[in-house]
Amino acid sequence: MIKQTLLAAAMAALLAGNVYAQEDTAAATDEAAASEEEAGPFTFSITGTFVTDYMWRGVTQSDHDAALQGSVDFSHESGFYAGVWASSVDFTPQDTLPEDEDGAKAEIDLYVGFNHDFSDQWNGDVQFIRYAYPGLNRDASTGQKLDFSYNEYIGKLTYAEFLTGTVAYSSDAFATGEDSLYLALGASHELPWGGVSVTGEFGHYHLSKLNDDGSNLNYNHYGLGLSRDFGPVSTALNWTRSDNDGRAFFGRAAHSTLFATVSISTDL
Repeated sequence: MIKQTLLAAAMAALLAGNVYAQEDTAAATDEAAASEEEAGPFTFSITGTFVTDYMWRGVTQSDHDAALQGSVDFSHESGFYAGVWASSVDFTPQDTLPEDEDGAKAEIDLYVGFNHDFSDQWNGDVQFIRYAYPGLNRDASTGQKLDFSYNEYIGKLTYAEFLTGTVAYSSDAFATGEDSLYLALGASHELPWGGVSVTGEFGHYHLSKLNDDGSNLNYNHYGLGLSRDFGPVSTALNWTRSDNDGRAFFGRAAHSTLFATVSISTDL
C-alpha cells in the first residue's frame, strides 16, 4: 500500500478536476455558444493559464508553488464537447527524500461531455474525465510502479448562472480500487460595478477506506473569490480552506491558501 504521504499528495493532485479543468471546459463551451453564428456549428479553442498555487478540492496539487496549465477544447452546437487539459504538478513536499519521490511532474486530463440548456434559467452538464499522471516512479518499498490515474463521472446543474450543484463519482479513486463521491455547491454573482464577480464554494469529499486503518476519509472544503474578465483575459483571486479532517490527512497541502489565476483563451 502506498505510504500515506505519497497517497495524500497524489490524491491532492488527483482531487484534482478538476476544478480548473472543469472551469476551462465550461468557459470554452460558453464561448462556443456566444460565437455560434459566426463560427458555425463547430468551435475549437485553446486556453493558457498561470496560477500561483494549483488548488483542487481544497488541496494543493503543486506543493503551494506556481503552476502552468493549458487546454485544447472542441465543442459542437448540439452541446457535445471534448478536450484535453494539462498542468504542472508536485505532490511531494520539498523535504521528501529522493527515494520517496513519486516522480509526478504533470497531470493530463482527457474529457468528453454534453452541455444542455433546459430553459433560460436551467443548464445541465454531464462529463466523463480521465485523470492521468505520466512518468511516475516505482514505490521504494515494493518496487512496483506507482499509478494514480483514474476515471470520474461528473454531473452539474446550474440555475440562472448563479448556483451550480456538482456530483462526481469514481469507482477507482486515485487507482486505489475504492470508490469516491464528491458533492459541491458553488455560487457566482456579478457586482454592480467594475464587472467584478464574487464567487463562493463548499465541497464534501468521501473517499472509501483511504485512511491507514482502512476507515473512510470524509472532509469538507470551502472558499471565496473575486474574478474579472478583460476581453480574452480572465483573472481571479481566491481563498480556500479544508476542515480539520482534511488537514489531518493532507497536512500542509490542505492549509488555508490565497492564490491568483490569470488565463487567456482564443478560438482557433
